[in-house]
Amino acid sequence: MYNIKIMAYDEKYRKRTLEYWHEGHTLAQTKKVFRVSVTIMYKWENQLKEEGNLKKHPVKRSFRKIDPEKLNFRGRFF
Repeated sequence: MYNIKIMAYDEKYRKRTLEYWHEGHTLAQTKKVFRVSVTIMYKWENQLKEEGNLKKHPVKRSFRKIDPEKLNFRGRFF
C-alpha cells in the first residue's frame, strides 16, 4: 500500500497561489514555487468563480464494501 499524505491547504495559501499565477507567472513556475499540481490550481480557480471563496470543503467518505455501522459489534458476541 502507498504511504500518501493528503494535504488540505489553508485558504490564504490557496489565494496566494492563484494571485501569484495571475500576476503573470506561468503554471509551471507556480507549480514549482508552491508545490501544487496544475489540476488543483484549476479546481481552486473554478471554486473561486463559482462560489466566490476558497474555503475547504468537508471530506465526504463512504464505505466501500461493508457498512461501518454493521461492523460495530461492541457488546455483541457470536
